[in-house]
Amino acid sequence: MKKPVIKTFLLFSFLGLIGVSSCSDELDILTGAESVPVVYCVIDVRDSVYKVLLTKTFAGDRSAYEMAKDPDVISFKNAKITMEAWKSSYPIWSTEFIPVSDTRDSGIFASDAGCSFASMEVMGDFFGQPFYESTPDRWFEYLRIVIDYGDQSNSTYARINSNLDHPSITFPVRGYNTFNICDTVPYRIQFYSSQKLFYDLGCTFRYSEESNDVTSKSIDFSICSNIPVQTGPTTYLINQSLFFKRLAQSIPDSDDVVQRKFISLDLRLFVASQPMKVFMDTYFSDNENGYQLWNCFHNGIGLFALKTSSVLDNLKLDQRSLDTLASGSYTRDLKFIKW
Repeated sequence: MKKPVIKTFLLFSFLGLIGVSSCSDELDILTGAESVPVVYCVIDVRDSVYKVLLTKTFAGDRSAYEMAKDPDVISFKNAKITMEAWKSSYPIWSTEFIPVSDTRDSGIFASDAGCSFASMEVMGDFFGQPFYESTPDRWFEYLRIVIDYGDQSNSTYARINSNLDHPSITFPVRGYNTFNICDTVPYRIQFYSSQKLFYDLGCTFRYSEESNDVTSKSIDFSICSNIPVQTGPTTYLINQSLFFKRLAQSIPDSDDVVQRKFISLDLRLFVASQPMKVFMDTYFSDNENGYQLWNCFHNGIGLFALKTSSVLDNLKLDQRSLDTLASGSYTRDLKFIKW
């Protein structure tokens, strides 16, 4: 039987995007190599908490699934993580991350305080105002992250420039609050980009659910990831079947549910800086001939990027869309009612 082998880039891909990509029953493992730090950090400077995931590649004679659940195998002890904002060759702000018990769905990997780090000393608090809808470089020129391990001489570090435009949705215009997903033509989103970066269109869907009592719930799902863009106006058409299929896949089914009612939804356009674009193009392409290992860290591998978003909030469904939600082929078993 062929001995399983774990490739570094697959570990990185899986750790960095847990919940986005699926995994198969077999896991390849890298053997005969020293452990390499694996970092995932995507920062929205408007957030109230910044997070970093830090793990490492591993090898051994035990089952890969067994080893991945062992915090001593996948995490660094005594890691110190610092992030700094620089402008005009001077550091103007910094924060340190502390280990936290993360509640994320960790898949087969251990959810351990040695893997997840967070800081609530965010940039908006330092500048005394929330981050406004503009480019981050009004505050800083680049961010730098440095990871020290105490008993190791080589730090892991990376830097990213602040040239990230806030996404500008030009259609539908603000105040257009109806989401007509059952029109004869697909629903059209148009946005403007001055850079060919990573764009992702997502949805926050709110509804009430009646079982023993009535509760309000919401779910988030991606409509399209890594949207192809051009410099200038870009149009994306939301396909009706794709939207309702993704919605149905995101709502957990339950025999206890009596009925559900739609409340509202938000469409959110995410944009992330160039490292995210390169990451997605590298690890999620159809290249079957292997990959050139892409990385933005020194003495480690991983992803360090900026992100921001623009929202069309509190959209309502028209009557035909509500009818499809209640009786369409993808969602009819979810017990939504027409109202």
